[in-house]
Amino acid sequence: MSPDLRGVAVLDALNGPALLTRNATELHLSGRLGYGRALHSRSTAGQLLPESSLVLTDETTLDEAADLALGREEASRYDDLLLLGETGPHLVTVSQLFEQLSASFRHAAWHDQLTGLVNRRWLADRGPSILARTDPGQTAILYLDLDNFKTVNDTFGHEAGDAVLAEFGRRLSACLRDGDTAVRLGGDEFAAVLLGATGPGAEAAAARILDAATRPFEHGGHPLRLSATIGVAIASDVSLDDALSPLDALLRYADGAMLAGKRTGKRRVQTVASGDADPFARKAKVQRELLTALEEDAFDLRYEPVLKIDDGGEAALLSSLHWEIPGLGAITPEELLPVAERSHQLGEIGRWELERLCRKAAQIAAAEGPDRPVVLRASSAWLAEGSPAEEVAATLAGHGLPGSALRLVFTGPIPSVRIQHAQTQLRGLDLQGVQTGLDDFGGCHPRLLDLRSLPFSMLYVSQALTEDIDTDDAAAGLAASLAQTARALGMSVAATGVERHGQLEVLRELGYREASGPLVSALLKPEARLITEGT
Repeated sequence: MSPDLRGVAVLDALNGPALLTRNATELHLSGRLGYGRALHSRSTAGQLLPESSLVLTDETTLDEAADLALGREEASRYDDLLLLGETGPHLVTVSQLFEQLSASFRHAAWHDQLTGLVNRRWLADRGPSILARTDPGQTAILYLDLDNFKTVNDTFGHEAGDAVLAEFGRRLSACLRDGDTAVRLGGDEFAAVLLGATGPGAEAAAARILDAATRPFEHGGHPLRLSATIGVAIASDVSLDDALSPLDALLRYADGAMLAGKRTGKRRVQTVASGDADPFARKAKVQRELLTALEEDAFDLRYEPVLKIDDGGEAALLSSLHWEIPGLGAITPEELLPVAERSHQLGEIGRWELERLCRKAAQIAAAEGPDRPVVLRASSAWLAEGSPAEEVAATLAGHGLPGSALRLVFTGPIPSVRIQHAQTQLRGLDLQGVQTGLDDFGGCHPRLLDLRSLPFSMLYVSQALTEDIDTDDAAAGLAASLAQTARALGMSVAATGVERHGQLEVLRELGYREASGPLVSALLKPEARLITEGT
């Protein structure tokens, strides 16, 4: 018999170790009518063992132990348990078991399973009380978003994406001080709560995180290159709204700063300046102004040249929507289009763009001939749900234009269930002589099996995949494989966002047909990178 464990004993029974508790002994010795002590005067301890004794090992999980305990008969369900481990036998009460299980559930509810960081629920539950115990003027929130993360999932798979997120979570924690908290908000968005932080201190932490995000992530022997955009909000620099807690207000401002950083080029730290407006108030104003923007002719189209890589000539003019709101400044398409989609105005804006673009094409055709088309970027939702072939035919006819004067580049995913409809529309456009392209190839694109049945003329490779082709052999190899895939599908391939001569040389070697971006604008239009349409 083993040493006594707080009034219990562990016996070496026939079927292995068993637990004899004080309650079980007293039950036997009292008996129903009080004759138990006499009846068991010659009994051994082994004869007093209960019929079943629950024995666990170190390998048993909390969930398994709870299931076993609850699976016992009612009479013994709340008896103590015997735990056999490397350090010897231990007594575990049912209450201890379920206390640990409760703590495990609480930890799981407050922590992200992939990264181990606390999650949004923890931040909502615990954050306000933590901030209430600190100097409100020296609290900062960093709001982080990984740039082009979707490309990792789409190109290398979700396993690679999960590995990147887990590694970034470790890097983020390593960049913070003791007492600061790293949070995974969801997807590729993270936050950091900095207590006792000054402006320079918060910006220094953000710079460390930015540097950590740009270091290559290794997966399957290949370096994956990403970056981050970080919004920084410091309590002393923002106007707290009485309707929001200080934490919620800081998160809103930091989120807005991050989005502002995305609009100005990504891979940067954007700080909320003292007196900046609530970023969500900005969204609300954009939505209000959008209601009358078309009536007031507030939009404008801007054009940049597209380069023929093989001979250095100008292949086309690429249009982009431009809108400025007094007091808010320029509203980029990335900021405008989600608002327009939510307010069901995307179709109206698209029709306005098509009409204005064909007017521009008619001016070019009259002055130079129809050899240089204008390019309209349109939502793939129009292709998947609408009737672009019919609408384009009517607009071209209204301006007396051939189909070759226009090119449509569709951006965004095409649901597999709408592939047949999209195929019909693309064939209708092709019969008119209208070139069509798919934007962000390698990033946001249909499955290759679906893409095989979509008769696009061109594929525009995701800028995230060509950004480092002149400095990274792996990136160049990936860009080459995408070009080969495009050609195998009978499509030419183009690149956007070209900034360096080195990128252009690699694109030429890989057989890319066209390129656009800041470098191309400077080469073809040295007097002005953007040509604003005249009325």
